[in-house]
Amino acid sequence: MANYEQFSGAQTLFKAFKENQNIHTVSIRGDYVNLWDEATVKKFADAIRKSKSIHTLELIGNGLGDWDEAKVEALLKAIAENESIHTLSLRGNNLGHWDEATVKKFADAILKNKSIHSLDLGGNSLGDWDEAKVEALLKAIAENESIHTLSLRNNNLGHWDEATVKKFADAILKNKSIHSLDLGGNNLGDWDETALEVLFKAIGENKNIHSLDLGGNNLGNLNEAALEVLFKAIGENKNIHSLDLGNNNLGYLKQAALEALFKAIGENKNIHSLDLG
Repeated sequence: MANYEQFSGAQTLFKAFKENQNIHTVSIRGDYVNLWDEATVKKFADAIRKSKSIHTLELIGNGLGDWDEAKVEALLKAIAENESIHTLSLRGNNLGHWDEATVKKFADAILKNKSIHSLDLGGNSLGDWDEAKVEALLKAIAENESIHTLSLRNNNLGHWDEATVKKFADAILKNKSIHSLDLGGNNLGDWDETALEVLFKAIGENKNIHSLDLGGNNLGNLNEAALEVLFKAIGENKNIHSLDLGNNNLGYLKQAALEALFKAIGENKNIHSLDLG
């Protein structure tokens, strides 16, 4: 399997990427890319970089976080310079394994690229990154002006300390382009009250977010003060059209808390889609 290019005809596939301008979506899943040697990765990256037709690139579950530096650099250069990709998914790639230098190069690639509108980094254990890595990513999020949809789903963000949460909230406030934010499945209910208040306040004040996913975060375990801040954010942010609070054990809330939630939902007349399941 070491010479994966010869085994799979990868070179012919990459040639097709360059020559066939009708290919708009490339999806490679399930560890295939992780088997490629450095030469093959560089040819793949070159094909992606030069493509003018690929709008969606999905590299899902391929163990990119375990690549060596040369492979990652080749891919990130392609991402930074490509001008046609609108949707990029790197979901489930063990990116939590990247070292600080690699994370900074990734953040730089995201900043340089002006065409990506949707970025999916779900399932990469980013919550286990140290402060320097998180800061690099958050700087890119804060300053990027093209990403409309951001998914950080299932990343153990509940592991972040209060200082990191404050930096994340600040990045969300500074960003003026994100319309859809997915923080589902991150155990945010494990954050302390102060951290939650900072995040919910940022969500309430960011008037660009139209879709918010907080599903699967154990929010039903929050104390009264934290819930009050969340409900205030829901009620006051009139730009939220889609709200997912599902799988949060909200059925265990006390009567007063439930009434406050329903009141907030009732006050926000712009919510068209609501998930409490």
